[in-house]
Amino acid sequence: LILDLLWIGLCVYMSIAQRITGGDVLVCALVAIFFAAFGAIPYLYNRRAYLHINDCSIKGRFGFFKRLECEIREVEFVLVQLDTVQLLFKDRKCCIRGVRNAWEIGAYLMPRIPFRFDREQLKLDRKAMLADWERRNKSIKKNTVASYCAIALTFVWLFATIILTGERDLPEFSSTDWIIFWIMCVLEALTFGAMILFIIKIRQANPFESEKLLYKVHRATVEATPLLESPWELRAVLTDAYYTHRITVYNVSTENIEERFYYTIEIFDGNFRLKLLNSSDFFEDAAYPGTFENCLDITECYI
Repeated sequence: LILDLLWIGLCVYMSIAQRITGGDVLVCALVAIFFAAFGAIPYLYNRRAYLHINDCSIKGRFGFFKRLECEIREVEFVLVQLDTVQLLFKDRKCCIRGVRNAWEIGAYLMPRIPFRFDREQLKLDRKAMLADWERRNKSIKKNTVASYCAIALTFVWLFATIILTGERDLPEFSSTDWIIFWIMCVLEALTFGAMILFIIKIRQANPFESEKLLYKVHRATVEATPLLESPWELRAVLTDAYYTHRITVYNVSTENIEERFYYTIEIFDGNFRLKLLNSSDFFEDAAYPGTFENCLDITECYI
């Protein structure tokens, strides 16, 4: 809208100075209308949008008058990227943009999504899930790089044509220049077609499904892996909403030390198995709530 106002001001000035004709005024007006329409898109996109979530259901309005009303148990996965929340259902995907507290919403929904696995079946499925995830990930990375290379090539063909034709205008082209020009057009069309093909392959690899597979492996591994041995009493087992690590908290109580705790942090290695990262010092019991304020308690999985 700011660009539109600047453009209109420039056109008015040029008209007063009599530097543009009547036909030019019409073109300027059409460009101004285009700028105004384009500037109104962000304003209309999430106009009167809302997203209401409770323990059982989600209800919202967003985008260009899209609506959502479902139970949380219908959601299979939640992917959060910057200010975007993507909900994966069995038969569709819902993308909600412009959410300021997107990470908080993802952290709230993920623990409430039904998740079941059989420990014995996990041993059989783990290798297949990891192989599928690696295949998808490699395909996404390879085709993403290829699509960017295709975009770069479109500029290479353009600049090469300008140099080979001596930077002449179209009316000044010789027969050789026209041959070079049409060769460039064919190369641009082929490059653009290749770029579209790479983008289609990225969509077929489905980054959303890749993230869902990774979450399944992480969560199943965290819940199935036995806790580290410790002489102290188990107090809690914690993680984040996407199960990227595991924190085990132990009570420490002896004749000389009372009402204290310490914790261990485990992360995933290159084979997606938990390994010990470090163990903490002893802390006063009063510090416990604030230390793990945003963590998810999964202690019941180990009792």
